[in-house]
Amino acid sequence: MAERNGIFGRRREQREAEIQIAIDKGIADAIEKAMSPAVAQAGMMSSGATYPIFQRGQDSPFNQVGPGQGFQPLPRPPGLFDSGFGPANPLFPDAIDPLLPNGRTMARRTEYLIAANVNLIDRRVPWSVLRGLAEDVDVVQRCIQLVQDAIVGLDWSWGFSPTILQQIMFEEGITNSAKASALAREKYGDELMRVQSFFDYPDKRMGFTFSQWITDMIYSHLVYDGIVVAPEYNLGGELTSLSTIDTSTIKILLDNQGFIPRPPAPAYQQILYGFPRGEFQAENVEQDGKIPDAFTSDQLAYYIRRPRPNNIYGYSQVEECINIASIYMERQAWLHAEYTNGVTPRMVVTTDGAEHWTPEQLSYYERIYNNQFSGQTQRRHNFMLMRPGMRAEQLKSVDEAYKNTYDDFLIMQIAAKFGVPPGLMGIKGPASLSGYHEKGQQDQFESYASDALQLPC
Repeated sequence: MAERNGIFGRRREQREAEIQIAIDKGIADAIEKAMSPAVAQAGMMSSGATYPIFQRGQDSPFNQVGPGQGFQPLPRPPGLFDSGFGPANPLFPDAIDPLLPNGRTMARRTEYLIAANVNLIDRRVPWSVLRGLAEDVDVVQRCIQLVQDAIVGLDWSWGFSPTILQQIMFEEGITNSAKASALAREKYGDELMRVQSFFDYPDKRMGFTFSQWITDMIYSHLVYDGIVVAPEYNLGGELTSLSTIDTSTIKILLDNQGFIPRPPAPAYQQILYGFPRGEFQAENVEQDGKIPDAFTSDQLAYYIRRPRPNNIYGYSQVEECINIASIYMERQAWLHAEYTNGVTPRMVVTTDGAEHWTPEQLSYYERIYNNQFSGQTQRRHNFMLMRPGMRAEQLKSVDEAYKNTYDDFLIMQIAAKFGVPPGLMGIKGPASLSGYHEKGQQDQFESYASDALQLPC
């Protein structure tokens, strides 16, 4: 019996030992299973990282729209960003653009609007606002006309550029510019005559002369800061016309990095009746100025004088004076209301409080008085006796109530955006001997028109 108890005791001890081993193994497995993510995370963190970098899968919520996973960050050497209370390690980039062979991305020109190419209204100030100011504000329209007249009125001529003359002088080994010009005319005289003949009517489709053509271009420049030209060629590849296109109908497209796409991709679309109706390529200009393999039937030229790094469109003079021109319009509306909705009479009659007329009696007296003197210039000079207790008060006339000093200030502010001196806007400057001040302003404006507003070649 004792032997049997001993056998059962050994079996029980063995069983308990097996159970304890199983328990210990289960706990170890659970601990290892629980610790493995933290260990893996710690192993995937780089020294001094701001946050851990994971190998993201295609279904990771951290994936962006672009195929940018796997970005290879630049080195972060120890001791550069990891000091106490330091600037901390820069965040590791999360690319949204396709990666280059080095595992990194190209810089974007700006943070453009999401889906900018399909967003038909991609301007902070719509084209219609600029066009409305140019057409509805008389001061803005007058400034545009003055600049147009100044540019068109210049002594336009066609000749050889200093670059060509310098090249001829270098090739021929001469130092006389007059002789170089004679050689240029001998060598390129026929080509110069062809250019002169072409620019007599540069826009053949509209039949515009050079003056009309340049006037059209200056308007687009001042209102939109964008000049759009559609070249046309004959079957022999010869340029036949340079037609100007309404800038407000052209939308500029972007590539991934925010730049204008190069051919053969489309760079511009024409928006008509709320939807793109055509698309065109940009000029593929090389460093030497040549345009190889030009897709002449699909190309469009878009010139911007005031480009901005944070916007694909320019910044025109009309857009520059939106605020001051809006105030000027409100001022004009206020003055116009004086003649349409004004209720203040030229003269009123007050009483000392002794009158006890009813409203009907007052109205009857007013009609009699107005009928007697309305439109009667001679009668208004006659003497009239007022009732006892009445006193007439002559009010200020419109010219006294509305001084033109503020209007002159607004006009000068608008004119300054276009470089137009106040004298050309009908505002007299301070008096000076022999009108020298006004003459200096005129000379300054002509210099501004000829220098600052020279159109790109």
